[in-house]
This record gives sequence, structure tokens and C-alpha cells, in this order.
Amino acid sequence: MEKLRVYLDTNTLMDFFMNQAKALKKKKRVKTLSKLRFFIENSDKLEFITSVITKAEIIRELVSAYV
Repeated sequence: MEKLRVYLDTNTLMDFFMNQAKALKKKKRVKTLSKLRFFIENSDKLEFITSVITKAEIIRELVSAYV
């Protein structure tokens, strides 16, 4: 069976990184978002893709906001 291709946009990825950063800053355990939990549970059925532009946006946001 062919995997379903799921496009991860900037907002989806930034939610993950923001959640991680907040948890680390407060020295708390990372809370797994429901959409991330869904992706992990179904990773055998899903293929995740994103664009170079999205990757660049994520890097730019992380560098400018957290450095």
C-alpha cells in the first residue's frame, strides 16, 4: 500500500518548535500536541514532505526569535 503524502507547512512545524522551546525554557516536560501524536502513531502510513522555502522560513524564524 502506498503511503499518503502529508505536506508539513510552516505553521505545523512552528507549533512543534514553539512547544519545545517553551517547555525547555520552563524546564518542564514537553507536552505532545494532538496533531503530532497523530503523525507519530500513523507514521507507517504517512510520508511527510515540505518545501525548501518552508525549511528556510523555519530556520529564519528560529534564528531571529531564539538567538
